[in-house]
This record gives sequence, structure tokens and C-alpha cells, in this order.
Amino acid sequence: DPPVAIAVGDWYFDRAEVKLVVCPYPCDKSCHNLVFR
Repeated sequence: DPPVAIAVGDWYFDRAEVKLVVCPYPCDKSCHNLVFR
């Protein structure tokens, strides 16, 4: 498995298809309270 930073970079920049991300908190599309500035 690639390191989390590499997997996130691949997902963000569409470099690879990320099938499963295991994280200690809900990291699906339900994070509607995130604010990106």
C-alpha cells in the first residue's frame, strides 16, 4: 500500500484510481462542514 500522502496526491490529481482509503474518521463525501480557502 502506498503512503497516505501519495495516495491522497494520486486521488487529488487523478493520477491513480483509489479504491479504498482507510482512515480513523469518516472520510467520505459527508464532510460538508469543511471550508476550503
